[in-house]
Amino acid sequence: MKIFNTAGPVNPEYHYTIDPLRRISLEDIELLIEQHKYFVLHAPRQTGKTTLLKSTYPQAFRVDLLKSDELIRYLQQPILFREQVMALPKKQLVIVDEIQKAPLLLNEIH
Repeated sequence: MKIFNTAGPVNPEYHYTIDPLRRISLEDIELLIEQHKYFVLHAPRQTGKTTLLKSTYPQAFRVDLLKSDELIRYLQQPILFREQVMALPKKQLVIVDEIQKAPLLLNEIH
């Protein structure tokens, strides 16, 4: 029996889900990535944003600001984010989950 999940990760085996690709244009995302632009994927909580990006771009460098230790580390030392991103291969995709918790990090890499 499936339920509506309102907190935590969504597991399609146990929770009702909507295919994120029915709501998000993967072609638009790919175009932004090819143009080396950063963008915000904005949608309500628990709608599959993180799941979509994890499954589509498993090789991406990820920062998860829902993890308190990561959030605190980057808030205390924003330059650390720049150093990590600059040390990556030139075409490495970077995904920051929950960037709204530390928008100043965007200043480090723009």
